[in-house]
Amino acid sequence: MRERSIPNLLSYGIVAAIIIAVVAGGSTFFSTRSPADTSASGRNTSERNPATGSPLPGSPQANQEVKPPPRDTSAEDLAVAMSRVEGALGKCDRSRSKLDRLDGLVVEWRKLTKDIETNDDGRRIASSEVAVRTYLEVAGASDGYADDGLVARLRERLRLLEAIPKTAKEGQDKGYVVSDAWAGDVAKLEDDMLRESVKLEQATGLLASLFDANPKPAAGAPTLAAAIAAVKKKSADEKLALIWKKEAEAAKVGNDLIAEARKAAVETEKKLEAKKTADAAAALEEKAKTEKLRVKAKSDEVKKYLGHFFVESYYQPTKFDKVGHPYMHFERTEKKEPMSYSRMIRIGATAKGLEGLYAVNLLSGATGAYNIPKYERPMVKADYNPDRWSNDRHEFLEKGRDLLVELGPILVEEGLLSK
Repeated sequence: MRERSIPNLLSYGIVAAIIIAVVAGGSTFFSTRSPADTSASGRNTSERNPATGSPLPGSPQANQEVKPPPRDTSAEDLAVAMSRVEGALGKCDRSRSKLDRLDGLVVEWRKLTKDIETNDDGRRIASSEVAVRTYLEVAGASDGYADDGLVARLRERLRLLEAIPKTAKEGQDKGYVVSDAWAGDVAKLEDDMLRESVKLEQATGLLASLFDANPKPAAGAPTLAAAIAAVKKKSADEKLALIWKKEAEAAKVGNDLIAEARKAAVETEKKLEAKKTADAAAALEEKAKTEKLRVKAKSDEVKKYLGHFFVESYYQPTKFDKVGHPYMHFERTEKKEPMSYSRMIRIGATAKGLEGLYAVNLLSGATGAYNIPKYERPMVKADYNPDRWSNDRHEFLEKGRDLLVELGPILVEEGLLSK
């Protein structure tokens, strides 16, 4: 019994040792490798960049990496816009500095020229006619600096330009961009300031040179105002003398031309007189012709052919129907008077050819006259159809139409026909 228990103990010990080794090895195995790090083939797929430690593209770690949210660019946009604003404001500041310099030049010029026409500085210039003439040129080019108007206008332009970026800055405008028009206006303003500054510097320099050339006024020197008046009078006299000289030269050289001009003037006058005479003769002739027509208008001949139109009536022609059976339409008017000349023209009584004769025939009351009482104007027994007119009727109508054309306006003036 004892002999058999020893082997059994040994076997139990070996089994226990094996179990302990298996348990210890298993814990080590599972502590160093996880299912996520082992592929189906058993290969370790935990691949990272040795330099940065970040997962390599395509690895499970890279696929599981959480991406950061999109970057907010509003702050950057605002910073860029504010940078543009500051640049524009800086340009305005530089312009203001140039304007201040111009203002200083204006102040200096006004100090130099204040009371200069009456003080001793002016007398220094008045000592020389050349200096006076130079001063007049300089002062003439600097008239605009006598007051603050120039600088004030430039400052107002700068204020309006500067207000644009200032407003953008106060409003934190992220979309602010310096426009080409704004930049161009600022450049124009600076050009204007530069031009005025150069003019003032030159004027001030010339004035200083005049003072240097005449350190003190000459004895008995007049005021600059008196010297200026004298120079202007002399200049006027010189111009007048030059004009007289040129006129004398023109008279000497151009006597022939003057003579020709006078001759041409005489000829022109003659032509005008001749034209006046011709016009007067024409007017007299026209008047005589008109008087002759007036006499003719009252003649028996005219009464024979047109007398039936002179009879006063309440009825005047309105229209001439030429379609189908022709009709001359009349209407009653408020005033009793001779036939209207303008209505006769309107319906074709003065027309050339058969059309005019046709209208005169119907106006005379021939068959086809419509809506006219026969007792007001004498009627003519005649057919409306020209094909059935006799030669005498045709000649009668033709004569009447021709007299109407010739004497129509005169007949109205004389009251034989109404307007």
